Amino acid sequence: MQPPENQGIRIKGVTHRFRADERLIVEAISLDVREGEFVSIVGPSGCGKSTLLRMVAGLLKPSEGEIVVGCGSERSPAGARIGFVFQQAALLPWRTAWQNLVLPFELGPTDVRQGIPSESQIFEVIRRVGLRREDVHKRPRELSGGMRMRLSLARAILQNPAILLLDEPLAAVDDILRVQLQEDLAGLHFERRLTSMLVTHHLHEAIFLSDRVIVLSGSPGRQLGELRVDEPHPRRSEFRRSEAFFRLTNELSSILQDGGAER
Repeated sequence: MQPPENQGIRIKGVTHRFRADERLIVEAISLDVREGEFVSIVGPSGCGKSTLLRMVAGLLKPSEGEIVVGCGSERSPAGARIGFVFQQAALLPWRTAWQNLVLPFELGPTDVRQGIPSESQIFEVIRRVGLRREDVHKRPRELSGGMRMRLSLARAILQNPAILLLDEPLAAVDDILRVQLQEDLAGLHFERRLTSMLVTHHLHEAIFLSDRVIVLSGSPGRQLGELRVDEPHPRRSEFRRSEAFFRLTNELSSILQDGGAER
């Protein structure tokens, strides 16, 4: 039997209004993200990128339209498991890194609590995101900003998501670390066959990671266009120095400029 056509994310005619004054945040967004695809959302500040991502996560409800997540996924027939990485690491300061990692399993429903990863699984994910075994005993204040973000990513990956949502997770790290974390993300997306959505202001980041980049206008956020990045995964630093990368950067900048958006 063939699997259902939609195994990723379907956003259909989605509009969101701020309840207090009915102000439009995003308007009439329609987008399909295929299973295994990496899609980035770019646009000016205040255009509703994070609002759109939170609606996909189920943290906000659309005012109009519908969002279907994980429909027909073989890994989760009732709906795909979602991992969410916020712009801030969102770690409890009084808990160790290890205790922060297992927190979602402690707070989740019974089936999730029973599925707490083994020690070997936790250490493998820790290693994969670039942390050391001894780091798990530290509290957030003992970790650098980059290490806290790696820990937040590890926590999302430990939940074995089918869908990974990323809300500007690298915005607060320095450029050198940002490049390394981009490559880590690219590798994790490819190895785990994730369906990933990233919100970012960073055009180079969007191009490096994505199969497609969706461009939104200024507030309210409307779709200006999209850029397809036909480069194989996983991607390495050489791609950033390629002629294709510079061409794609210029094309993405043109879409933003032609739509009157300011970065």
